[in-house]
Amino acid sequence: MEMLVVVSLFGFIAVAASGMFLSSLQSSTKSEAVKAVRHNGDYALSIMQGMILRSSSVTCPADHQIAVVDNQGYSTSFNCIEPSLGNPGKIASSSPTLSSDLTTSGVSVSGCNFSCTGGLGSPTKVSIRFTVSQYSTVILKPGEKASLDFETEVVSKNY
Repeated sequence: MEMLVVVSLFGFIAVAASGMFLSSLQSSTKSEAVKAVRHNGDYALSIMQGMILRSSSVTCPADHQIAVVDNQGYSTSFNCIEPSLGNPGKIASSSPTLSSDLTTSGVSVSGCNFSCTGGLGSPTKVSIRFTVSQYSTVILKPGEKASLDFETEVVSKNY
């Protein structure tokens, strides 16, 4: 009888411990996903903000595009490419000599909205909004998926 109690107690403790371990593992996975999402969004924002602040002109030809000309006359375009079937959304920059993605393949960008206000004789205010989510080709549990909204306004220093 005592042996049955000990085995039952040990079984209960083992089940509880494995549940805590799995919960901890899931939290760690979510934490890493949030870290990657935040890093990608912050990086894309910092690149766009820096270019806008050092620009001689900024326009928004479309709600998903920002065109920047720097003080030396070089142009750069930031484009938000919405997700499509099997392809994650991304933010990319392009210039006449170089094109690169500002976000990695492990995340997907959606809900982009870029707008410019102001103009001749006043600084241009650029509003930037987008959502970065974890991208995976496998279905993730709701508790494992990370998604963050990014939003800022940048006022160009030159006008």
